[in-house]
Amino acid sequence: MEQSKRLRYSIILLSSYTFAWMTLGWVFWVLGGCKAIMPFISDLDLYQPGDTIFTLGAIGSSFLAIWFLFELQNTRHKYLLKNNFNNFWVAFNYVSVVPGIVAAVSCFRIGYTPWNVDGIAHGSFANDIFYGGVIWCILVTVLTFKLFRGSDNFIQLISIRAFTALIAVVSLWQMIVNVTKVWTSDFDWEFWNESANNMQEFCTSQMYPLLDRAALWEWALIGGILATVMSFIPEIKLLTNHEEE
Repeated sequence: MEQSKRLRYSIILLSSYTFAWMTLGWVFWVLGGCKAIMPFISDLDLYQPGDTIFTLGAIGSSFLAIWFLFELQNTRHKYLLKNNFNNFWVAFNYVSVVPGIVAAVSCFRIGYTPWNVDGIAHGSFANDIFYGGVIWCILVTVLTFKLFRGSDNFIQLISIRAFTALIAVVSLWQMIVNVTKVWTSDFDWEFWNESANNMQEFCTSQMYPLLDRAALWEWALIGGILATVMSFIPEIKLLTNHEEE
């Protein structure tokens, strides 16, 4: 299979698979009588069948993300060498993969680490996903600017990439702003973990409206990262056209 096709398939499979399992998990969350607006994504892991959906979904997304990252890195690497970019940008391409890999590995690990079982580990994995995903969005946007500046489709390509990356950055910022107003040094984590044992009470109450707002921003953050992944489809065409010349 041609490399451009492999990259395209990895983008489509990663985006569609992740969107599908998150949507399915949310649907079962609502059907179970829980509030629709809005759980944190990891809240879907608390009760069945969402528990199984979340675990299989997170593990599957992690493997697909690693596949996509390696296909992207390899495709861009060949483009950089063919067009005689200096070693700095070749190394930059390698570096840009690192935060994405960190996020992907943590996505695998968070799949079997519910926050009410091991909150510290879960929080660490979640931070790796959030920060790793956002840093990856920024780095690939910078490299896009370098690779295709001056090309016919540059304005459209960089505008879409910068917009999706900006969504991820702003969403992370807003999520942090809201959660830090609730999860302070005085927050009772033991009570919070135990509250998840009563499904109906936990998933229908709104003890902390700011956390509901933060959860919305978390969904927007993941949406921004996935949109950034999808924005590589036009880049494949540009790379392919250049290789054919």
